[in-house]
Amino acid sequence: MPTNLRFLALCVSVVSLLTGCGRSKDRAAVADSTRVAETGVSADTSTNSQSLNKGSACPGTGLWAICSVEKRLTQAGFVLRKDSAAAVSRAGFSVAPTSYALGRSKLEVFLYPDAESLERDWRELDTLNASPRGKHTVWQIQPSLVRSANLAALYFTDNPAQAERLGLAITAGRPQSAAPKSTKPVDLRAVQIRSAKPRSAR
Repeated sequence: MPTNLRFLALCVSVVSLLTGCGRSKDRAAVADSTRVAETGVSADTSTNSQSLNKGSACPGTGLWAICSVEKRLTQAGFVLRKDSAAAVSRAGFSVAPTSYALGRSKLEVFLYPDAESLERDWRELDTLNASPRGKHTVWQIQPSLVRSANLAALYFTDNPAQAERLGLAITAGRPQSAAPKSTKPVDLRAVQIRSAKPRSAR
């Protein structure tokens, strides 16, 4: 084979080889991009789903629940740590409390089914001593007694400013109830549109 033809064949082979390598790299890059995109979508979808579930977990009944208590106090700047020990019943309260540690202070939250149930217990309490009427409980730290709707709380702290701040956070207003869904049909009256009559030429 002449030298020129050999050189030309060699050039063609080199070009073909380089083109093939470039296409392989492009395919690999596209595949990697697809995998990254799919991974990102899956992670975002999972995160959004968890956020929605977390946000919708608290019932919008207008009454206090554990989640709404924790949310309100966290918004007020308190750092809550739930006590994992079994709740200890308190004299004068017909429901067991949920206990929290707030730094060196302690909070016990009593949630009743409704405000009327709490009112029955409240009438029998000596609210100055947070104990049943006629009985004087000796506390290591005299608790502050807080009430709002279906919630009563005992806050054990030697910091009066903190006690006032917690009381204001809880009594600032009960949780908002969810907006009721309207089931009443809406009557949309038909509107008739008439085209203007063309003016007769004078």
